[in-house]
Amino acid sequence: MAHYYFENTPHGLRRDGSKLDTKIHAAYITRSGKYAHIRNREEDLVCTKSGNMPDWADNPLAFWEQAELHRRKNGRAYREFRIGLQEEFTLEENIALVERFLEESGVKQQHAYTYAIHDKNATFDKSHRNIHCHIMFNEKIIEPDRPLAPDKYFKSYSENQQGKPSSGYRTNAYFADRNTTIALRKKWAEIVNEQFKEKGMSERISEKSNLDRMQELKEAGKMDEADLFDRVPSPHLGSSYRNPKIMERIEERIRKVDIKNDEADDSDIASVDNMSEQEKTIAYFANDFFMRKIARIIQNERLLMQKEIEEKRLQEDAAEIMSEPYIITLGDIYDAVVEKAEAAATTTEEKLSIYRAQKKALRDKTSLVRAAERAVLGNRLSELKKAYAENAKALEKARKERNMLIGVPGKIHELASYGHRIEALTQKQKKIGYALRIEKEAAENRKDEIDKVLQEMQIENQSKEQTAKKSYKEYLIAKNAEKDLSELMQRLKDEQRNTVIFSKRLPKALTRRMKLYGKERIGNLKFRVLQGQSFVILPNKKDAQTNIIFAVRLGDDIKDGCVPLYELRETSSERTGKPRLTAYRTDKKMPLYDANKSKKDKETTPSSSSTLEAAKRQRYAEIQDKVSSIVNYLTKTQEPVGKLRAHWEEEQLHDKAVQQEEKMYRSWSM
Repeated sequence: MAHYYFENTPHGLRRDGSKLDTKIHAAYITRSGKYAHIRNREEDLVCTKSGNMPDWADNPLAFWEQAELHRRKNGRAYREFRIGLQEEFTLEENIALVERFLEESGVKQQHAYTYAIHDKNATFDKSHRNIHCHIMFNEKIIEPDRPLAPDKYFKSYSENQQGKPSSGYRTNAYFADRNTTIALRKKWAEIVNEQFKEKGMSERISEKSNLDRMQELKEAGKMDEADLFDRVPSPHLGSSYRNPKIMERIEERIRKVDIKNDEADDSDIASVDNMSEQEKTIAYFANDFFMRKIARIIQNERLLMQKEIEEKRLQEDAAEIMSEPYIITLGDIYDAVVEKAEAAATTTEEKLSIYRAQKKALRDKTSLVRAAERAVLGNRLSELKKAYAENAKALEKARKERNMLIGVPGKIHELASYGHRIEALTQKQKKIGYALRIEKEAAENRKDEIDKVLQEMQIENQSKEQTAKKSYKEYLIAKNAEKDLSELMQRLKDEQRNTVIFSKRLPKALTRRMKLYGKERIGNLKFRVLQGQSFVILPNKKDAQTNIIFAVRLGDDIKDGCVPLYELRETSSERTGKPRLTAYRTDKKMPLYDANKSKKDKETTPSSSSTLEAAKRQRYAEIQDKVSSIVNYLTKTQEPVGKLRAHWEEEQLHDKAVQQEEKMYRSWSM
């Protein structure tokens, strides 16, 4: 359950009023030193952290030990914030809140600090957790560029004759101010409530007193909850109330209050004057505990009711979204065509790339034979065939070059050189040919094996060929679709984008439920009645120079998603001579849709409600389907745009005819 707790304590005190030992208190909250294995406490340390510790402090306890040693007799070595955390948050979220508080309070930037988070079951209500944080910090404002040893760190600030700091750090008096405590209490509530809001939770905490909260609830009309704050706040029991016998007395007192419930608020506490201080504390604690329990029940019931109301409202809003009229313009169609054309171009490129890759993987007859031979015989035959062909080519080239030198004076030596080369190539050719014949004979002997492998390869190649043909067909289809869309885009390019070609649920005449530009409901605007007719004053449409007011008239026919625009001018009455407003119809039109934004609402405003999101998605899908059907119709028929408009108007007329027939039937039935 969300709760608020915040204390600003300047150095803790013992029962006798003396100050606590700083090191021992730091060890206690961090469960270190002699408190490392604390017993008989249903309390667990879940997180501890220190910051801004000086270099001379090997660990945080060493720092707090020195702080205690150098503390003046009546001085303080630390200040402590004790803060209640929220069981609705995870440990990580609570740590983040503590870190943010340290940052925004200034502790993290200027002071050495140690904090510890404890988590345990609530003492009197095991279904809830008591999670809280202790923040210890030294009020000396550290100067990173002027590090000081312990003997000077905790001394009072002083300056030398030159006016430069010579000893100690300044003590921050900010946290000792009462107004600071008030501000920090409020700051903590704001930080926590922001987290509640971010998580979509309705819980909130308040730093205000019971009296202030009671007054606020009364002003809000929540009288039942307000009465629950008309009580003495729960006192802090302290360690003196932790022995088993006193705990039993507290639990028994709570049971009595619970049983007496209706009478407990006055009669049970009325006699506290006759009680001991201890009994008074127990009585006040028990009464406050019970009242807070009742408050939780009422708050939960109210939250449940609010959720039901909110869900009903969301359902109504979703129904309104689905029932709102919409218009499709040529601009919407053009935008859809551009989008589809871009997608088609991408698809065409992808299909072509796939086809080219598949075609490249196909093999001709020669390469298939060679591949089959390699599969059975290895690479020897192929290598010999390649070597034989290359050597034959080189031999032919040498012979041609030699023949060109025959009969040329002074070329005897070159002719001789070519002769030797030709002889070497000829011998090599014979050698390769001999080896090739042997391999061919071996291949001939294994012809059945090669043919079998070749047949399998041919079957596989034919399958790849069929796949490539299919891909090519898909490419042609995509290319034609891209071509059709490009042509349609050119046809629509010069058309009036605001031309309405389709509407759904758009009434015949202007009503209060309609929206200007598809956004602003007419029923929410100002009205003027002139000559018995209602005119709707258009916002931000007044002519400042002529004082002409622009308006639309309820009941006017809606044509192409627009209604006539009127000018309301101030004229003098012929009878009385007094100024009056007169309406003049203009040749201008006021659209009931946003001419600058597609009614597809492609970029819908995000909503935290899944109900509204589902309604928006459904409406978007409905409009998209209609736009797509119009685009498909245009690409298939190649009709002029003017005929398209007539086609959709005929559909609307048909719908109206059906409606009229149904209306007549209902009348006859009656």
